[in-house]
Amino acid sequence: MVSVTQVLDWIIEPELLAWYKRVGFKKAEEISTAAKQVGSTVDYLIQADIKGTVLEASSVPYAVEVTNCLHAWQRFKEEHPAFLKSITDMQREVTDGEVVGHPDLEILEQGRCGIVDIKTSKAIQPKHWLQVAKYLDLAHPQALSATPFGYLIGILRLDKLTGLYEYREIRDPSVILEEVKVFEAYLLAYQHGQRIREVMRQQLEEEVLG
Repeated sequence: MVSVTQVLDWIIEPELLAWYKRVGFKKAEEISTAAKQVGSTVDYLIQADIKGTVLEASSVPYAVEVTNCLHAWQRFKEEHPAFLKSITDMQREVTDGEVVGHPDLEILEQGRCGIVDIKTSKAIQPKHWLQVAKYLDLAHPQALSATPFGYLIGILRLDKLTGLYEYREIRDPSVILEEVKVFEAYLLAYQHGQRIREVMRQQLEEEVLG
């Protein structure tokens, strides 16, 4: 199985590669690892909050960043009081063939059904929409052919520096479908890359053994 995020991470944007070269690959990896740890911790604490479990963020790594994200989460809940009641599942595994995903939140209420992913990045990135659109496609295969269309994809960004949040949704089926199609192009590139790696591995193995 290959995860949605693995597929999207296969192609590195030139700007990101330039940043890696500028700061050094070791330093860049440290920064990326720290960011992922903040995101994972925030996800865990938010899931606990949704379940009604009280957990403290002060004892976890990167406590300031995590605390700021939780402040943003609290603000979002206060300004969207019906949101928690609309959540039907969290981190459910969804699959199709070799592709697997674990969308953060699935929501369902009158006139509103879809996937919302939580991010702790500095901004909502284009790849985030590819990710959440594919999650919708995996979780609700019938969504993009449904008439009338009653689905959405959403991203809730919790700012780890300011404690503020940004929430955006896409409800247009044509836009969501386009995002899914772009993901499928990424998947083809990933699969092609894996085949090339296998060929190169075999060639190197033959050179060593020969």
